[in-house]
Amino acid sequence: PFQNGICTNEFSPSQYKYILGPINATSKLRMNMKPEFDGTNFRVPKILLKMELQKLSASLSKLQYQDLMSFLETVDYKQRGVKYRKYRPRLSSYKNHYKEWWHFAYTCVLEEEVRRRRRNWNWLHMKTHRNLLKSYRKEYEQKLATSKPSQETLDKCAKLEQKLDALNIVLIRQQVELEVER
Repeated sequence: PFQNGICTNEFSPSQYKYILGPINATSKLRMNMKPEFDGTNFRVPKILLKMELQKLSASLSKLQYQDLMSFLETVDYKQRGVKYRKYRPRLSSYKNHYKEWWHFAYTCVLEEEVRRRRRNWNWLHMKTHRNLLKSYRKEYEQKLATSKPSQETLDKCAKLEQKLDALNIVLIRQQVELEVER
């Protein structure tokens, strides 16, 4: 049954094509529980772990490689479609809904390209974004300044982090950490 499908050093089922072959490893753990009392004066490590991996085999057949590439392509396709999913019409079929699908394509381009660019270069948007950055900088500085920051400060930081992108968060953190170190 199930045991017959498991590959070992002695037995490899012929109906399966494995990507990773069987892994045979040995490990030895030696612990020195009280190095301060054994007389070695801490020359022997407290924990010594030795691991030996005998053989690690990996192989892909042409069919497995093609399946893997197809899977990665599908994941990439789905990932690119995430930002457009909110505009997608809720329809059960594609047939006879041409107007809805053209509207979907039009909305995607309009919202994600045209309006986004306009919004990014709008003075009000730039000012709002700059104020968000200043607020985050102030809150993060307070967070680092105290050993145990208040829950309010942590909540404000988390709320601002949701509104900001990762690049801005990393840049502000680096600047604040450099200033705090000085």
